Amino acid sequence: MKIRRILHLVSLFSLCGLFAVAGCQPQAKVRVDKASSDEQSDAAADGHPAESAHGEESSGQQADETENAKLPGELTDPEPEPSAEDNADGHPVDLPTEEAAEPASGQSTDSDASADAASAGEDAVAAGIAAVKARGGKIEFDAGGNPISVNLLELQTTDDDVAKIAALTTLTSLYLWGAEITDEGVPHLATLTNLEDLTLENTDITDKSLESLQPLKKLKKLNLRRNSYITDEGLVYLQELPELTYLTLLYNQIGDPGLTNLKPIGKLRLLDLRGCMAVSDTGLAELTALKNLKSLKLRSASVTDAGLESIKQIKGLTGFAIEDGSITDAGLEHLKELTELSDLNLFRCYGVSDAGIAHLAGLTKLKQLSLRDIALTDDAMASLAGLENLERLDLSETFVGDAGMKELGKLKNLKRLDLWHTTITDSGVEALTDLENLNWLSLNETELTDASIAYLAKLPKLEALEMENTKLTNAAVESFKQMQQLKSLNVRLTEIDKVGVAALAEALPNLKISANSL
Repeated sequence: MKIRRILHLVSLFSLCGLFAVAGCQPQAKVRVDKASSDEQSDAAADGHPAESAHGEESSGQQADETENAKLPGELTDPEPEPSAEDNADGHPVDLPTEEAAEPASGQSTDSDASADAASAGEDAVAAGIAAVKARGGKIEFDAGGNPISVNLLELQTTDDDVAKIAALTTLTSLYLWGAEITDEGVPHLATLTNLEDLTLENTDITDKSLESLQPLKKLKKLNLRRNSYITDEGLVYLQELPELTYLTLLYNQIGDPGLTNLKPIGKLRLLDLRGCMAVSDTGLAELTALKNLKSLKLRSASVTDAGLESIKQIKGLTGFAIEDGSITDAGLEHLKELTELSDLNLFRCYGVSDAGIAHLAGLTKLKQLSLRDIALTDDAMASLAGLENLERLDLSETFVGDAGMKELGKLKNLKRLDLWHTTITDSGVEALTDLENLNWLSLNETELTDASIAYLAKLPKLEALEMENTKLTNAAVESFKQMQQLKSLNVRLTEIDKVGVAALAEALPNLKISANSL
């Protein structure tokens, strides 16, 4: 009965909510914070982001999105309720007399009060679900029909929405976005004591909102990306979240004092500080107290070799990223002591050269290595040839060419390789045919011609191929036809025209093709 009532109320509230969103509410203020190209290259430490043509991961949430689950109320119509005259078997029963059925004048029963409270709670839950649906959000339910996840990322959400969502006390995951979320709305979340995963992205909240999160004692993941009014002082309130394990602070005004306030959070395993440009070597020295830290991500020109010297003391690190850092080859020598590293990202660190990459040769547990936009040449590839566990390698925007490909051919476990905007030619592609486990390859913006496709056709597991802005023509189509396992092909900005695309589509009907002619 309770569930049917809630589902009925959801339908009513949804209609009201749609009318409200359509015309009865004032126009929402929208803060336009268009993501920069730097943000679009950010990897989600956490989740589950889409990948761009050259292997970058999009900036969309660092939290996992759930599929848009169908509400239980949409599955079946409520059954008619039995009348008061029938018992459970459908047989008539004697009703009590009017005098016996009614309480004495002026009296109320505990059961009446309890029923009223239950009814009010059901109304609030229905209103919360309806608010999410009205915004186009995604809701996930458990087997009992209780909402456990709400996703409103990239959907403008208001304080009023947050107040309604706060009635969904069974939620374990909540992802919110938008400049209409302020310190007025966030305190309502204190009722969601089952929350384990919370995102507050691109909002107008301040430190006051962080203080109001203290009742969320089960919270493990907190994403505070792009909240420019949060300060170093506000991070002290996060010390009251005893289970906090994953913390994302991308593009905030956080500096070294803020890192001092994070020191007592002993369970932290992942800390993402990319875009916190005030973070320097001084603050990194404070992070050595976080003995359980497994993944650290930085983007700051204030980080130098001295900062890497501090980081090497966090012996348990398995993932490390430094982007736009002022580090040099000498600084990379400190990283060779992080022997547990399985994921390393060096991006736009212009003080690094082939000599520095030699220090990485001993990191044999590496599975993912990104060296994008580093001044590397073929000489550096010999240092990578011994990383036999490597599965993903990004060398985009480097000077690596054909000679280096011969060394990469030794990486038998490689599954993904990004060579976007490198100096590789058709001859270099031939050396890649030894990569028998390769399933994703980007050769965008290279000088490759039709001759290269005959070599690529020899890769038995290749499923996705990026060849945008290359010198391909319709003559390559015959070689492409041999790649029966291929699922995705990008040939935009090439000379493959409608005729070539049509021939490919006929020969490989399951192939998803991206081309100028489509």
